[in-house]
Amino acid sequence: MPVATTADGRMVLHIAKASEKLRGADINAIMAEHLESAMTEEDEKIRQSPQVKKAWQLIETMRIVSGDKLTAHDQAIYEMLLATARDDGIEKETHRIAVADIMKYLGVQHVDRVIESLDRIADVRVSYDFKDEEIRRRGKLSLANYEVTENLRAGTAILEYSIPPAVRRIILSSDSFAKLEINAFAKFKCRYTARLYQRLALRASYDAHLRKPWIIDPKQLADELGYVSKKWNYRHFYRDVLVPVLDDIADCVGRFSVLKPAEIRGSGRGRPVEKIVFITSGMEKEFKEIQAAPILRRDKYLIRSPDTKHQPHELPSASAVSRAVTMSGRDPVHLSDAYRTALDKAKANPAADISAGGLPLQGGMLLQTIKKKKDGADNAFLCWARTIAREARLSTQRGNIAPAVEAKPIVVVDTPDYKQTVYPAVRPPRLMVRPTPKPQPVIVDDPFDAIEVTGAVANSGDECPF
Repeated sequence: MPVATTADGRMVLHIAKASEKLRGADINAIMAEHLESAMTEEDEKIRQSPQVKKAWQLIETMRIVSGDKLTAHDQAIYEMLLATARDDGIEKETHRIAVADIMKYLGVQHVDRVIESLDRIADVRVSYDFKDEEIRRRGKLSLANYEVTENLRAGTAILEYSIPPAVRRIILSSDSFAKLEINAFAKFKCRYTARLYQRLALRASYDAHLRKPWIIDPKQLADELGYVSKKWNYRHFYRDVLVPVLDDIADCVGRFSVLKPAEIRGSGRGRPVEKIVFITSGMEKEFKEIQAAPILRRDKYLIRSPDTKHQPHELPSASAVSRAVTMSGRDPVHLSDAYRTALDKAKANPAADISAGGLPLQGGMLLQTIKKKKDGADNAFLCWARTIAREARLSTQRGNIAPAVEAKPIVVVDTPDYKQTVYPAVRPPRLMVRPTPKPQPVIVDDPFDAIEVTGAVANSGDECPF
């Protein structure tokens, strides 16, 4: 590193940037401890949350030209084979994988289902147009060639397959990649999701200063995704492709989010949609990868307390809020209050922007995420928490909540025949709008004796008078 000294005694360092970018051959494209287990074992899927890096040319320039009968499962198998080959060494001519692992990845029970998918993959022909500063390569090829060998005595089957040389070459030479959640492909339901997801993931992988709205002609997008119709109709394309694809991404993808595409209309008859605009967030850590900040017990109570407007299934867990504290540096109760306010706004107008000063977030996206059966409220809260700008002032409408009170028992009865603990009736926090509870009798050693609590509600901390 050259060092120069100026006339006034300052030292100046001259740093030369590397002339060569890192290529596919130089990077570790598999972001997982053990890819096989991360794709086939449920616990490891969650723990490792694997990602793979895929060359942008394979996403942007390849087009299916014949035999496009691929289902969502077919494309999931192809992405699994490509990731396995990358992990095994993409420069190799052939690779092997147990068919049982493919079945576990997809969640199917029969080998024939896998064979049918492999047949459709082998029948597909794609065109490619790979070029760099000096060389351009164009051609057509099959996605993969395969052979399945079954051991009828042992009941096992091994798939041996090859990736075309042109694909291997571009993987090794590419200098730009999309980070893909490999397990998300197995969850997609729409056949077009895998294709649009990769294009959106590529843009979400860009650095913040390079990540701009993606504006594209809907007809061009339909062509890239392989959507064919006898007569072009944007509304049919929106219904058959965009809606199910965005639902799939919202349900299955955890590292970035995408807004409902905006429409740019022309000035002609009927004002046709000429452009659609996609806005994605950046790639984020999954919720479980964020370290949880410690929060007080009384704060946990306030975070989880339901109220007249919000049901328990709509509210995030204390663990989710504690991770949002790590992300934003905000007070946990204040975060919970602001989220409830944003949720109210989303219910009133699903099309409204409910973000907290950062990337726009539509209320409808939040409500749709909450409907998920697993961790819906936590994932919705995380989507909202990631929109909190550093200097944003969070809007709350509920005010302060009365802290939880840990009451001492009036009498603790602990005998082999009669065991019960009764606490004094405590007025619930102001957040919980309920009628004042009726006085309750206090249970003592003899179940036939009782002391009636008369007058006002007993004070927390009252001691037994005998």
